Amino acid sequence: MLAVSEGTVSLVQELQRELAAYVEGKAPLGDLRRWLGAHVPAIYDADEPEAQAIADEAWLLLSELDARERDEASVRAELSRYAYPRMLSIAGAPAEALTKARRVRATVTSYSEPLQVSAAGLVLQGQPGPA
Repeated sequence: MLAVSEGTVSLVQELQRELAAYVEGKAPLGDLRRWLGAHVPAIYDADEPEAQAIADEAWLLLSELDARERDEASVRAELSRYAYPRMLSIAGAPAEALTKARRVRATVTSYSEPLQVSAAGLVLQGQPGPA
């Protein structure tokens, strides 16, 4: 259960911990879904816009997975941005975390020609296909 008071974990930290468990393969997708479902009321009752934004994004990604607009690997990669937001922005970030961030930028299924992606994860060549 979440506790929001001095000296306890914030909703954002708890949400990031749950996302990290899924991203790292320590918890299955079903566990993340159940946790989100059980904690959405607490997230919206506590006036924490950052936690609300992360929860919204997580639900959106899960709905895209359910609609087969994404595969589970791309959902994990996207969620890693929310599980480790500061890790990706610092120079000494582990190579694995940076590789995941680059991979999600290159995971595009609606392109009509192969993508060329720079080391920074930027698309250098490729045209969007029909939506």
